[in-house]
Order: sequence, then C-alpha cells, then structure tokens
Amino acid sequence: MDLIYTDKNLLDMGILTDYELDLEIGSENDFQITTTTENNVIPIGAYFYFENTEYGGKVTTLKVDTRATRLYYGGKTFYGMLTDKIICPDSGQDYYTVSGDANSVIAGLITLLGLSDLFEASSDTSGFTLTNYQFDRYIDCLSGLSKMLKTKNAKLQARFLDRKVVLSAVAIADYSSEEFSSDTEGFTILQDKAPVNHLICLGKGDLVARTVVNLYTDASGNVSTTQYYTGLDEVSEVYDCPNIESEDELTKSGTEKLTEKQAADKIDITIQNTEKDVGDIVGGQEVITGLKVSDTITKKIVKISCNGDPKFTYEVGS
Repeated sequence: MDLIYTDKNLLDMGILTDYELDLEIGSENDFQITTTTENNVIPIGAYFYFENTEYGGKVTTLKVDTRATRLYYGGKTFYGMLTDKIICPDSGQDYYTVSGDANSVIAGLITLLGLSDLFEASSDTSGFTLTNYQFDRYIDCLSGLSKMLKTKNAKLQARFLDRKVVLSAVAIADYSSEEFSSDTEGFTILQDKAPVNHLICLGKGDLVARTVVNLYTDASGNVSTTQYYTGLDEVSEVYDCPNIESEDELTKSGTEKLTEKQAADKIDITIQNTEKDVGDIVGGQEVITGLKVSDTITKKIVKISCNGDPKFTYEVGS
C-alpha cells in the first residue's frame, strides 16, 4: 500500500516513505502522520490517500519538533471533512426532507453542500429507498447520513477512486456469529447491566410551564411512557433540551437518546490485518469469566508504517 500525497488541487506529487500513520474513524475522524523533518513534502491544504480505501484526508496542521527532528502532519479524514458541512432546512421548511435511493440522496447532498470538488456518490443503485426522511435540524453531514442509513440497516462507505472520494450506502455486516475469544485475540470487555432506564426529558418553557416527558425502558430495552423498573432498579437521568418546542419532538429525541444509552456494554479489540467498518456488528467472549458482548463498531483506528500492512483497533459499543 502506497501513501500518495497530492497538492492542493489533488494532483499527485509523490509517495511518502519513512512515516507512521495513525488514523481514526468514528468519533474524532482525524489523523496524524509522523515522519522526519527531511520529509517536509506535503503542503498545508493538500491531501493524502491510499487508492481504493477509506484512508486519507486533508492536511491542515504541521508541527515540527527540532530536537527530535520529527515532523507531524495532521488534519481531518475524508469522513471528518463531512462533519464540516451542516444540513439545514430549506427556506420556510422545518426539516430537510429526502426521498429516493440512498445513493441518489447522497449525490444530492454532495451538490447541495458544495462538496463536489472532492466527493461524488456511487452511480450504482444502493437498494435502500428513503421515503420522506427528515434529517435532524442543523445536523452535520456525516452524522445525518449515518443516522439516515442506520434506519435501513446500512452504513456510509468512502473509497478514494480516480481522484475522487466515492460515497455509497452499503449493508451493515454482522460478524457476531464469528465471535472473538480472549484465548485467541487480545481485548478488554466491559459489561454493564445497569444502564439508564428512566429518562426525564425537559423541553421548552420555564418552571411549571416547562414541557416534561418521562420515558422508560423495559427488560428488552424497548422505550415507552410506561415505567418498568422501580425502586433500587430504577436508574434515572435528565435530558435537557430547552430548544425543543413540541412534546412530540421531545418524545422522539428522548427515545433516540434513551435507546443509545442501552448500549452500555463495550469491547476494545485489537486485531491485525482483519478489516471491518464502523457500523458493523461484532461479538466477543472472555473465556475465564464467560462475559459475552456483541455490539456495533463505533471507532476504528488504523495504523500504517512505511507503506506496510495496516493494523486495526476497534472500539465496540458506547
């Protein structure tokens, strides 16, 4: 694999050697390239990529350590660049609403948000159809697309191909039946059996006039307005949303928040040369205690040295 760097206009300048890349996908969506001061070859505002992968981004920072003769390039990954764009409602509308094949929706957003110089949508039909889907108000593009696709059990995938970052909607892969075991793989596992089960949602208004919605989960994690856990088993938390005006919107937002809080289990897994994507589902079991967890990959760390094979670390769950 070659780390190719470009100029500000995406024209290839060369292949970087003698470096270490640390790239994160899922939360920060940023990267750092560590090299020697003699390797000061990538201009600020330029890009790097590995062809036909999601590894790449825009170089926006440069740090030099003269004592260690080390140079550090930093910036946002291709996914991180999507967080810089906000999906706003059309004039006179409460929400930005879309319908059609997911890849067509992605294409429309790329045009709308002025991303066409670098990004394009796959020309293939994804097979995931949206009908009057409403994006959350003023949500960033990456979060909005990820949330939209999750309603169809799909994920956003980026690939650098022929000077473009091609975005497409693809099915979430479920690897939970191919469990990792602590006797063959190294990982830490945390199981939490007491997540929040009562969410007190506070909306618009003051004091007694404030909108309040109480939401609860049952033993299966289903959310409703009927209390299931009581006494010492009740775990409550306040969800403060003073800008939400209607009770229906407060209930919708609170339901999403409480559902997220049910994913309290967590696995940190380090696997070399086995690649999966953020959004995919994996499972793990610790052989001594029998602790077993399956959940969605929320963070992916990719490390590459001197154009060698990538090594992956995954964070699973919330």
